[in-house]
Amino acid sequence: MSSVPLYVTDTHSLLWYLGGSPKLSSKAKQAFDEAHAGRAKIIVPIILTQIPEMHDRLIACEALLWKAKLITADVQLRYAGIVEVVW
Repeated sequence: MSSVPLYVTDTHSLLWYLGGSPKLSSKAKQAFDEAHAGRAKIIVPIILTQIPEMHDRLIACEALLWKAKLITADVQLRYAGIVEVVW
């Protein structure tokens, strides 16, 4: 496990940082600055809009995270083309 701080960002915070917005808090800016300098890591979650159900999105994200094939009969997951499906 890495000894550097690890953060997860939402879209607003990331865009505010990239755009230099005054809406970003000083602590949040510091976290982004640390990551930019290589002293922290920031995770930017993906949003799977092609899959309408939240629980299915989470399952697909888990497969992507692990770089794994997904075993499912779920038609929406099979045809979304997001992850490789075994069925």
